[in-house]
Amino acid sequence: PAEAQGTLIVFAHPQCPCTRATMGELERILRYVQDAVTTYVLFVQPEGHSDEWVRDDLWRRAVAMPGVTPVRDPRGTETAYFGAFTSGQVLYFGPDRQLRFAGGITGSRGHEGDNKGRQALLQWIQDGRADRSSTFVFGCALQEAPMNAWKAFDFDGHAQAGTHQHAPTYP
Repeated sequence: PAEAQGTLIVFAHPQCPCTRATMGELERILRYVQDAVTTYVLFVQPEGHSDEWVRDDLWRRAVAMPGVTPVRDPRGTETAYFGAFTSGQVLYFGPDRQLRFAGGITGSRGHEGDNKGRQALLQWIQDGRADRSSTFVFGCALQEAPMNAWKAFDFDGHAQAGTHQHAPTYP
């Protein structure tokens, strides 16, 4: 990734119908900021599932998006590392490698259209600030949530962006 670019990571379940809306919102977002971010879509691949299971229509849609690198995530290793539990979870790390946004970019399950997640993410990428750093995520489960997963949420139920600094470099 270029020095002045942020990193955008979208976590996806390759068979989740709700993720189609996330991919539509991602396409809209990238129309405005494609050159300002390095974008990855991580497709979780549970043990026992084939590459064909992962490389289905959502994978092909990610491949077709300019500037997007789809990544297979065998056994959900990276997904677990980043603490993503729901398909459609988006993380945006600013050019300083600080986590700026953690949340969803759809307004509800399978719904495309104007929403607070898309607005906040665009603000973070374009302006370096936004009125929120998290939104709810709507989609299928990527992994089982541990019993204490609630500790990573603020009182409004939003994932905390905190000070996570790991922004990976994928091939």
